[in-house]
Amino acid sequence: MAEKKQQDTILQMLQGMQSVEMEDILHTQENEEWLQKYFPENPVFDDTTLLNFSEQLTRVKEALAFIRNHGSSKQKIHTLKRKEMDILRLESSYDETQLTGFLTQVKKLQEQWEQVESSLTYWQEAEKVL
Repeated sequence: MAEKKQQDTILQMLQGMQSVEMEDILHTQENEEWLQKYFPENPVFDDTTLLNFSEQLTRVKEALAFIRNHGSSKQKIHTLKRKEMDILRLESSYDETQLTGFLTQVKKLQEQWEQVESSLTYWQEAEKVL
C-alpha cells in the first residue's frame, strides 16, 4: 500500500531489482473463480462517499490545527505517538459517530473562542476610547 503519487516510483524500484514479479489478479480469467469465492463484491466508492471522506479529513485537520494553536500556552504540546496496526484493527477501531462528536465539540469550542476574541477586541477598543 502506498500513496497514489508514489506508486510509480515504487514500481520502478521493484522492477529495477528484478527479483519481484507483480501480477494483476483482478483482470485474469484463471483467477475469476477464486475472486468470486473470496471477494464476492469489489468495494466501489462513488464520488459522494469519497467527497464525504475528504470533507471529514479536512475537518479533522482543521480541528487538530485549532487545538495545536489555541491549546494551553503553559503546557508543552504533546503529540500522539503513532501506533502500528493492520487494516483490520484500524477498521474495527474506527467509530464514525464518536469522531463526528469530537469534531462537533471542537467546532463549538472554536466558535466560542472566536466570539470571545471578537468581544475582547470590542472591549479593548472601548477601553481605549474611554
